[in-house]
Amino acid sequence: MAHHFTGAQSTGHVRLHFRDEETSKVPTSLSAIEQVDGSLWLGADESASVERLSTQDDINFGSRESFRLADYFALPGGPDQEVDFEGLAWDGEAGRLWLARSHSLRRRQPKDGESGKDALKAMGIVNRQANRYLLGSIKLNGAQGEGAQRTLQPAADAAAAMLFTAESSQLTDLLADNPLISPFLAIPSKDNGFDIEGLAVKGRSVFLGLRGPELRGWATVLQLRLEQSGKLLKLELIPGGDQTYLHHVVDLGGLVIRDLSVIDDDLLILAGPTMELDGPVRVFRWRNAFRNNHERRIDNSALDLLFDIPWGEHVDHAEGTSLFRSVYGDPQLLVVYDSPSRKRLHEGKYFEVDLFPLRL
Repeated sequence: MAHHFTGAQSTGHVRLHFRDEETSKVPTSLSAIEQVDGSLWLGADESASVERLSTQDDINFGSRESFRLADYFALPGGPDQEVDFEGLAWDGEAGRLWLARSHSLRRRQPKDGESGKDALKAMGIVNRQANRYLLGSIKLNGAQGEGAQRTLQPAADAAAAMLFTAESSQLTDLLADNPLISPFLAIPSKDNGFDIEGLAVKGRSVFLGLRGPELRGWATVLQLRLEQSGKLLKLELIPGGDQTYLHHVVDLGGLVIRDLSVIDDDLLILAGPTMELDGPVRVFRWRNAFRNNHERRIDNSALDLLFDIPWGEHVDHAEGTSLFRSVYGDPQLLVVYDSPSRKRLHEGKYFEVDLFPLRL
């Protein structure tokens, strides 16, 4: 795939305000973000909750509220075990906030100063966290404020999820029969194993973007159709066929999916490296993704490169995106970062994230 790469500079910033005691954890491990009216909903790798920040000026977001996921879902690992948050999506038509966890295994990281023998021993330990298999949604009800500034509240009795346990989920059980993906279900995420990082929803159509596996330079997007039945999300057949999911391969020039966002019938893809590398990081647009009902090879016939996002050495790794709408102009792409540089933290007063222009 031949592309002309265009670097982009942010055209503005949004400030996320956390109390001082919170700055060491949530802001420094953000992995998902979604705008819902006058609020930003946030997920962090090392959290067992979803966070909401509200605004009055579309620039400063604060008044943080935290919602424990255990109050909405039966978490087999207990209420305090982190869930490896990776995706958030808003379905405005249904009024539901969707959440996705990585569904991945984890290899232990050696500690600084360990001997070679101890480091190898540590790296030989592979485990799973029981709460990582959640894919679900929560109904947001009611409104505080008016128009774009209204704030919606989660309804504890209106959450639903695909069936999952501490060991697996309906999704991973389904993929066990996929000859391309099944070998990677038992491989840790940071070793090119199975790892969900992107989520996008429109109506019953659910798209999951994978960080791994990368298959001979191709990234994977899974397309599902889910219908709520009480507390469960159940698979439906994709219209026009007999498949319960579609496996798309996407040519991102060797990069993989780090997040997904919806724009009209298209998908915005945040693409980055699958392994522990700083970059490159690029934003693509998959045209007419939500009009698709068959498995596809997605290349530059349906894919546009929009721009590159700057990154730093071991800092400022773009991790989550949301289409951001404000009273100040056209929609922009909001980007949050894992391992943020010190300049973004402003000595704990607020955490600064970036806005990038979109040519619609």
